[in-house]
Formats: sequence, structure tokens, C-alpha cells
Amino acid sequence: MGTDGVMRTILAELKSSFGVDVTPASELRGQELATWVAQAQDTLDIRLRSDWEAVGATLNLQRCPRCGAAIYKPEIPLHRCRQQNDA
Repeated sequence: MGTDGVMRTILAELKSSFGVDVTPASELRGQELATWVAQAQDTLDIRLRSDWEAVGATLNLQRCPRCGAAIYKPEIPLHRCRQQNDA
């Protein structure tokens, strides 16, 4: 995946931007560190997707039937389907 320096940079970003507890990775090196970072990123991705789905449910977001974009009020023609010219 990358060097330990790159992994440490990613750890710092996970901690500062997303509040991930990176303490368990503090003593890891090499492949163990890369594996821990990959697992942390996967867990964060799942959490963010779940949070986004909760926001979507709260706002009653719907999906555009043509392109799949999340739209708030499909009856208001503000959404310009990116596939509009494909029809």
C-alpha cells in the first residue's frame, strides 16, 4: 500500500478529520500498519455510508430513476440528469 511515512500521514488524517482512534496502530510497522490502515478505512467507509443513508432517510431523499443521483424533491425540475442527453 505504501511506506510507513505515508501510513502515518493517513493515520493523522483519519484521526483529525474523522475522529478515528489510531492508538492501536501506534506501534505497528510495515505490512501490519498497512493492513490496520486499510481496515480502518473500510470501517470508516461503512460508517460514512450508514450516516449518509440516515441523512437521506431524514430528508426523504430519493434517487433519480435515470442516473441514480440523490435528489431532495424530484417534482421540482432543478435536477439536471447527467444522462439527459442519452435518452
